[in-house]
Amino acid sequence: MSDVTAAEPLPSDGAAAASAATTAAAAATAAGAAGSPTTARQRPSIRSSLGALGVPAYRRYLVGTTANNITVWLFQTALSWTILTETGSAAAVGFLFLAWTLPTLFTMVPAGIFVDRLGPRRGMVISQVVSTAAFGACAVLAIADQLTVTVAIVIALIVGAIDGFWSAPSLVMAGRVVPPALLPSALGLSSITFGCGRIVGGLLGGALVAAAGPAPALTVAAFGPLIAAAVTLTLPNVPGLETSRRGTLRDFPDALAWMVRVPAARALFGLGLGVATFGYCYITVLTIVTRDLLESGAADLGVMTAATGIGIVAGAFAMEPVGRLLGRGRTIVVTVLIGALAFTTVGLSSSLPVSMLLVGIVSCVLIMFRTTTIALLQSLAPPRMRGRVLSIFEIGFWGIFPIGGILAGVLADRFGAATMLYIFGGTLVAILVVTVILYRPLPSLGIALEDGAPTTAEAT
Repeated sequence: MSDVTAAEPLPSDGAAAASAATTAAAAATAAGAAGSPTTARQRPSIRSSLGALGVPAYRRYLVGTTANNITVWLFQTALSWTILTETGSAAAVGFLFLAWTLPTLFTMVPAGIFVDRLGPRRGMVISQVVSTAAFGACAVLAIADQLTVTVAIVIALIVGAIDGFWSAPSLVMAGRVVPPALLPSALGLSSITFGCGRIVGGLLGGALVAAAGPAPALTVAAFGPLIAAAVTLTLPNVPGLETSRRGTLRDFPDALAWMVRVPAARALFGLGLGVATFGYCYITVLTIVTRDLLESGAADLGVMTAATGIGIVAGAFAMEPVGRLLGRGRTIVVTVLIGALAFTTVGLSSSLPVSMLLVGIVSCVLIMFRTTTIALLQSLAPPRMRGRVLSIFEIGFWGIFPIGGILAGVLADRFGAATMLYIFGGTLVAILVVTVILYRPLPSLGIALEDGAPTTAEAT
C-alpha cells in the first residue's frame, strides 16, 4: 500500500506531487499560449534524471525488467548466431527477427485493451511465464542437438506472440508507479534495463556460445523470466483507467482515431516508423557487421552487443537532462541526426574498438529518441487510452523493424555491409527532413507535467 501512496495521485504524497505538477504544467501551458516553445525548458540536473528512483515500487520494477532483458539478450545472441552459422546468410537473421516481431502486430491489440481495462501487471506476468516455457524448450532442444533453423523460427514466433503482453504493459507500469511529474525520469531510466540486458546478456551469451555452443546460453536464459515474474508480482496492482461500458472491440479504434486526428501524434508515429526501419535495425546489423566488416565471431558479437548496452545506459541517464536543456522536440531531431551519422560511419570501420564506440553512440541516441517519443505520446494522450496509444506505436515500431533487418541483410549480401550502412544512414536523414517539413512544430514539442494538463502542441 505504501508504494501506491507514493505513486498514485490520489493519496497524500501523490497529491502533493500532482499539485506541484499542476502549477508547473499551468505555467508551461501559459508560456506556450504566449507563443514560446511547447513546454518551457527547465534547468537540467542529475536529480531530475534520477527522481523516479525515490519510489520503492519503481526500483523493484527496474530489477524485474532488468532480469527479463538480460535473459532476452542471452536468448537472442545465441539464437541469431546459431542461424547465421547454420545458413551463412545475413538475410536469414533478418527473417528470425521478423518471426520474433510479426506476431506482436496481432497481440499488441488485445494487450493494449487489456492494460487499459485491467492494469499492466497481469500482462507482464503472463508474458514472463510463457517466455520461461519457450526459452526452456529451446534449451532442451539445443542440449539434444535438435535445434534446427525451422524450430528456432517457430519458437521465435511464440516468444514474439507473447511479447505483446510485455512491451506496452511494462511501459505503462513505468509511468503508473510514479507521480505524473516523474514520468520523463521513469521512462528515461527504464531504458537502463535494456542497456544492462545487452551488456550482461550480450557478453555472457557471446562467451557461452563461443565456448560451448548455444545450449548453455539458452539454459541460463530460461531462468530469467521466472525471476522477473516473481519481482513483478510485488509491484502495485494499479487498475486500468478505461471505464466505458462499450465492448472492448471498440476500444482500439478510439485510440487509433485519436492518433490520426492529432498532428503531433501523427508526426511522432511516422518518424518512429522511419527510425525503426532504417535506424533501430542496428540490432540485426550487429551480426552482419561482426562477420563482414570485423571478420570476427560470436565472442566479438557479444562485445559489440555489450557496447550497445553501455550506450543505452548512457542514453537512459542523458535523456532527461538533455530533454530539459534542448526541449523534447529538439532532442528528437538531434538524436536522429547523430544516430544517422554514426550509423553511416560504422561502414568505414574495420576496428573493433572504433566499431564498439560507434554502435554505442547509435544505441545511445536512438534510445533517447525512442523514450522521448514515448514520453511525448503518453503526455499527449488522454490517460484512459494510454495503453492503447502505446500499443499502436509499438505495433508500428516493432512491426516494421524486421523489414529493416531483412532489407539490411539483402543489401549486405548483394552490395556489401558498408554500402548498406551508407544507404540506411542517408535514408534516415531524408525521413527526418520530410517529417519536419510536414510538421514544423516538431522541434518545439514538450511534455505536460501532469495528467490532464494540455501541452501547447494540443493548443496549437
